[in-house]
Amino acid sequence: MKDLLVCSCKVGVIGQHSKDAWASEGGKVEKTKRTDLSPAFAAIMMETPEGKILGPLEDGRGYTIVCLDKKYYGATPPLNKVRKAIEGRVRARKNKEKHDRWIKRLEQNAIITKKI
Repeated sequence: MKDLLVCSCKVGVIGQHSKDAWASEGGKVEKTKRTDLSPAFAAIMMETPEGKILGPLEDGRGYTIVCLDKKYYGATPPLNKVRKAIEGRVRARKNKEKHDRWIKRLEQNAIITKKI
């Protein structure tokens, strides 16, 4: 899994108004695993270039302004350890597509009569 370093920037009054657990450090957060963030927040972080300021981002606890200092990518697992999971996902996707096409054909060829 990928790790990333997330830190709230001390830009202007941002650090002074931080009210979270990291307020005493001016909002700075040390290395945080991607899996510890919400999926939406993690996706935004992974797409953001290092050094860019994001925000305000709204979450369940309020608003966050972030400066992504650095991303640390974790080690890639060997293929033999993830092959079955990857094949399972591909198989499931293909089966769903096949099922959707079958349902569509049934709907198109269905003879429906209304009797009132």
